[in-house]
Amino acid sequence: SGFKSANLIGTQDLQGNTNLAIVSSVIHLGAHPPLVGMIMRPHSVPRHTFENIIETGIYTINQVNSDIYQQAHQTSARYAKDESEFNATGLKTEYLNDFKAPFVAQSRLKYAVKF
Repeated sequence: SGFKSANLIGTQDLQGNTNLAIVSSVIHLGAHPPLVGMIMRPHSVPRHTFENIIETGIYTINQVNSDIYQQAHQTSARYAKDESEFNATGLKTEYLNDFKAPFVAQSRLKYAVKF
């Protein structure tokens, strides 16, 4: 199906629990206004990333680079809602410009998204 970028989607729920999920289906939809989209698996089981986006309306997209690809892949394992993939994988949270969703500090390309 062609080249797909690996991205980490960073979210946080209203209780402060952080979540990180690897997603390869992020697409550019338009530049003015800036629009992106992504496809997630069906919500047939708990999907903490999806639930957090619906709850808070914000998230981050962080590019996976060669330094963190193994840790990024590990975010696809099953974790409890209150268990952070950041902590489980050793990736570090970063908060920028008062945006409430976490960025991945080790990512070189990252941006904030409002749902």
